[in-house]
Amino acid sequence: MVIAALGGAALGGAAVGLAVGAAGARWAGARRRDGLEAAAEPRGPVEPPQPAVPVEPPGPVESSSASASADREALVGACIELSDRLRDANPALWRRLCRGLAVVGVEAVVVDGQRFDPEAHDAVGREITTDTARHLTVASTEFCGFTDRGRLLRRPEVVVYRMEEAV
Repeated sequence: MVIAALGGAALGGAAVGLAVGAAGARWAGARRRDGLEAAAEPRGPVEPPQPAVPVEPPGPVESSSASASADREALVGACIELSDRLRDANPALWRRLCRGLAVVGVEAVVVDGQRFDPEAHDAVGREITTDTARHLTVASTEFCGFTDRGRLLRRPEVVVYRMEEAV
C-alpha cells in the first residue's frame, strides 16, 4: 500500500494532499495559459494610439512635515473639544484622555484653589464668599487650559471667589 510505504497515516495524508494540490495547480496553469493565448488573439480592428495630452504639474505640494504638524494640531484640537465634554460627564475617561495627551506633550491646566491671575486665566463667573482667605482665588475651573510642549493653546476659564460686598 502507498500510505504504509510512505510511513504512516499522517504522512500519507500529507502526501495525498500535496499530490492533489500539485495536480490542481497543473490543471489551473493549463487553463490560465489557454485563457491568455485566447486573450492575446486580435478581436477586430485596432485603433492607433492617441497622442498624449499634456498634463499641468500640480501646485506646490505641502511638505510632509507641515502636513503632519497640521494633522497633529487638528487632532489635538479635537481631543481638547472632547475633553470639555468628558470632564463632568465621565471623569475617568477624561483623566485617561489627559494622560494620553500628556504622552505627546499636551498638558491640561486646572487651577482650582490657585490665586486668580487675570494674565493667565479667563474669569467666566464669580462665587460669593465670606472667607477672606478665598477672596480672588479660583473656585473652579470650568474649562481647562491646555499647553502643548510649553506653548499655550488655551487659557483656563474659571469661576473666581469674591468677597460679598456690603450694601
